[in-house]
Amino acid sequence: MNAQKLLTRIYIRIQLVSLFIFIGTAVFAQINIKVGYTGGYATFESTNMILNQYNTDNTAISQKFSELHFLHGLELGGRYKFGSIGIDAGITLMRNDTKATGIINPDGGKGDQEIGLSVINYHLGLESHFGFFGIGTNIGYQNLKYKKELFGDEGKIYSEYQLGSKFYLILELPGESSAISLRPYISTVWDAYNITQVANNINDNTVNSINESPFIYGLSILFYNGRQ
Repeated sequence: MNAQKLLTRIYIRIQLVSLFIFIGTAVFAQINIKVGYTGGYATFESTNMILNQYNTDNTAISQKFSELHFLHGLELGGRYKFGSIGIDAGITLMRNDTKATGIINPDGGKGDQEIGLSVINYHLGLESHFGFFGIGTNIGYQNLKYKKELFGDEGKIYSEYQLGSKFYLILELPGESSAISLRPYISTVWDAYNITQVANNINDNTVNSINESPFIYGLSILFYNGRQ
């Protein structure tokens, strides 16, 4: 038997072994749909500086903007789990808003101004499970969006995407046909958002550059269907 035939046989055997490993992994793998609540506390230092500047410059308003820190919303997606390893993918949607009242409109009357902020994250990550416990991390494409409603007219004033990362711990309680998972997490973006447009829109002035790099820490409560 020459060397070429020997290498060919070894290559075929490696392929067969790999195929059997893949089939065995697929048999024991599980795909689960997830849905749940997610909330967090965010820094938003630059955003709150803009809101506080508005409060300072408009002393006649009866209700001032409150600072934006707490976000809450939904998390949806799925997980492909084989053994102690899980591949997680999904989307999180969190938002909050704040309102100032007693703003004088062009007709001389008074009205409200509301600023809404949302964070939407499309993510893909890797998990490692150890019984009821585990750890995970993901990379996401995060959208930061601001909306403004003034005297009943609403419109988007800013929307931008940045790459971000999340690290989380896992406490998972499986049942016969479903599971509940508690996940404390921290997340941040890789590069800052330039929210100069937000500052100029809310405060009607011109600034050179204002950046926002939100750091969020919070908790997700997720439900998974199917065999765990």
